[in-house]
Amino acid sequence: REHIAEQACALAPVLGKDATLNELLPLVKLFLADEQIEIKRKTLRSVAPLVETLGGDGTDAHLLPEVLAMAQDQQWRVRHSIVETMAVYAQHLGMELFNSRLKEVQERALADSVAQIRGQAVLNLSALYTKFGERWLRDQLLPGVLEAAKSTGGASYLRRITALQAVGQLAGVMAGPVVAQELVTQVAVPLSRDKVANVRIAAADALTKC
Repeated sequence: REHIAEQACALAPVLGKDATLNELLPLVKLFLADEQIEIKRKTLRSVAPLVETLGGDGTDAHLLPEVLAMAQDQQWRVRHSIVETMAVYAQHLGMELFNSRLKEVQERALADSVAQIRGQAVLNLSALYTKFGERWLRDQLLPGVLEAAKSTGGASYLRRITALQAVGQLAGVMAGPVVAQELVTQVAVPLSRDKVANVRIAAADALTKC
C-alpha cells in the first residue's frame, strides 16, 4: 500500500481533472485517512501532480480540508510532510488562497515544538519569497519573525533561534532595506547579546550570511 500511496497522485495528469475528481481523489483520501503514518506521509509528500491537475480552486475545495485537518496531527512526521509541500501549494493556489488557507500553517510550523518542522518552515521562506515577493513577505510573515525574536519565558530561546535562522535564510535570497533595516537591526544584532549562548551562536551565524 505504501508504494501505491506514493505513486497515486502521479496518475492525476494522465487521468485529467474530471477522472481525478471522480476516481482518483477518493483513493487519495483513503490513503490520507489510513492508520499507518508512512502511508499518510507518502501521500502528502507526493501531492504535486494532483494539486497541479486540480488547480487552485479544485485543491481548495476537494483536498485542503483534509490537509488542514492533518496540519495539527499529533504525529509530528505527518505535520512535517505537509510543511515540506508548502511551496507546491503556494505555486498553484496563488497568494489570496494561500493567505486564507495555509499561511497560518506556515506560521505555526515556525513555532512548532519539533526542530525538524521549524527547520523546514525556515527553508520554505525562500520559496515563498520567490513566489509572492518582498512586500508579501514583509506584510504577512515578517511580523511573526520579529515577534519570535522578542519572545521570552520557558523554551522561548528556541523561537529566538528560529527567528535567527529565518534571517540567515532570507539574507541568502533578499537584498536591500528589509535585510539591513529589519532583519539585522531588529533581530540579529539584539540577539547577539542574548543571555543564552546558543542564541548568540545562532546570531553570529546569521550575521555572517547578511
